[in-house]
Amino acid sequence: MLQLHTMLNETNETMSEPTICEECETHLYEQPEDRRLIDKLQVILYLYILPVLIVTGIVGNVVTCYILRQPMLRKRSISLYMCAYSISNILVLILNSGIEWFGLVFDKTHFMHLSDTGCRVWQFVFRLITYSGIWLMVGMAIDRYINIYHPIKAQELCSAFMAKVAILLIMIGLVVVSIHAMWTYEILPRGCYVDKNSQDIHRIIWPWVSGVLYSTFPLLIIFIFVSLILLRMCWKHRLCQFQSLDGISSDVTYTTVVLACVYFSCNTPATVMNFVDYTIPLSWVSDPETKARLDTARTLTQFLAWINPTCLFFVWILFSRYFRKEVKALCLSCNRENGDTIELRSPKHHNVSTNTCDSEDTPL
Repeated sequence: MLQLHTMLNETNETMSEPTICEECETHLYEQPEDRRLIDKLQVILYLYILPVLIVTGIVGNVVTCYILRQPMLRKRSISLYMCAYSISNILVLILNSGIEWFGLVFDKTHFMHLSDTGCRVWQFVFRLITYSGIWLMVGMAIDRYINIYHPIKAQELCSAFMAKVAILLIMIGLVVVSIHAMWTYEILPRGCYVDKNSQDIHRIIWPWVSGVLYSTFPLLIIFIFVSLILLRMCWKHRLCQFQSLDGISSDVTYTTVVLACVYFSCNTPATVMNFVDYTIPLSWVSDPETKARLDTARTLTQFLAWINPTCLFFVWILFSRYFRKEVKALCLSCNRENGDTIELRSPKHHNVSTNTCDSEDTPL
């Protein structure tokens, strides 16, 4: 990230001061081919694709949350999980991706790098926001598992009240796991990081504990429960029976399974890359070719991780017939309101519009 920031600064200087363009181009072409390709890839992803994902994700999650709060799904446990997940996605897109993109474009230093207090508070809040999504996905997978394998118990265990309790427990657990950031992170010469040279037991052990609880363990739970759900759906063909007991349409279950599969596929490479970064020997990083490959893998896995907060709306629109119906009704309602506003602003067409509406409403 620091290399990207330096490279972007050079790009901005090149654009604002034409007198050094030739110098910058010469410096660029003196770099190894792999390094130049990585720099171009990072510029495209961070400067152009990331803002599109941010805007698309925020709008999609707001619409999804609004539709899932409609009367048909408002009191369903899966709706509460999905709404909490969409809110988590919005916060990630604004506070994480949005601030990161703003700092890169406008050459602003992140406030977490300015003081130890800002560093520690941000690392704590960042973990609460970022890793709440994966545990909410665990809650959704377990909720669907109970509905399919234990439909009678699901009437008690998968109620709206139990979903609220589960969400509260998830947040409490994340506070317990993340509170170590308030004393393990500090301002170092390269930014806000944990001092790996420290012999403090919390600094040595806790990053591994939190890493397992943040990603490895919940990903394993998601994989197990989604696999069991798919086996039941594919081999037993009894989803209609479960639907009649649970009262939730089958497309909600399909959507949850697909969303969990997408999340697992996009998040696993970034998790593996994080462990590689933490355990890789320094001798590997000193090799330019190996370092270039690691930078490429890091950039691509980060891009996959960005997909998770933005794909919720698209998964629902593709796999849920009920959701598509509600989106269509919402669009028609907006168009109808816009039409009424135009009619009020244009009195001379009022009679024509009234006759047209009367003729359309006659069958009712």
